[in-house]
Amino acid sequence: MQSEWRRLGPAHWRALTHKRAVVHARNGDELRGFIVTVDPVSASLVLLDLDGSEVQMVLGHAVKQVQILDQNLDSAQKTRLELFRDPDPGQDWSLDLDRTRTRLLDWIRLNRIPVETEGAGIVVAGGVVTVNPPFRVLDCVGQNQVVLDRVQRLIQNQPKDQDQDPDQDKDPDQDQSQNQDQDSAWSEPEPNQN
Repeated sequence: MQSEWRRLGPAHWRALTHKRAVVHARNGDELRGFIVTVDPVSASLVLLDLDGSEVQMVLGHAVKQVQILDQNLDSAQKTRLELFRDPDPGQDWSLDLDRTRTRLLDWIRLNRIPVETEGAGIVVAGGVVTVNPPFRVLDCVGQNQVVLDRVQRLIQNQPKDQDQDPDQDKDPDQDQSQNQDQDSAWSEPEPNQN
């Protein structure tokens, strides 16, 4: 038997997002908070409690009823909910991703590491590691842990503003020692001699 909550459907659930509500659970519990989102498949919902310190998930099958409370939010509540809002649909995020991918490709090539594009991602070291959008340390995937760690470290050390000339304002002595460090970072580790 499908509950009344599940029969409401995604259009109704979307209208409830970012509203202050009381969720009545089948076991008799009442949870109060702001509805952050509702999963359209499982009808599970995510609640941010009223003081904004805890996020709870209520599984769809456990929801008996959702009652919307007043919708007057103070500025602190609005600010907390802004963290959960969808990005501006008018903004073209693909341009930011393209710029980020190009910067990362340039940075990896500058460090003399083989890299190429594959679909929306980047393939490093002949396919040993893949970096998927949005091209952060956590977006790296690879089976070889040593190479994966090195690529993640490289991404972590990428300069924040690479729009300026990479050779500008560099100390030549520091540049030479940096290149030696980078080369040794990609060489095979020396075997332990016991």
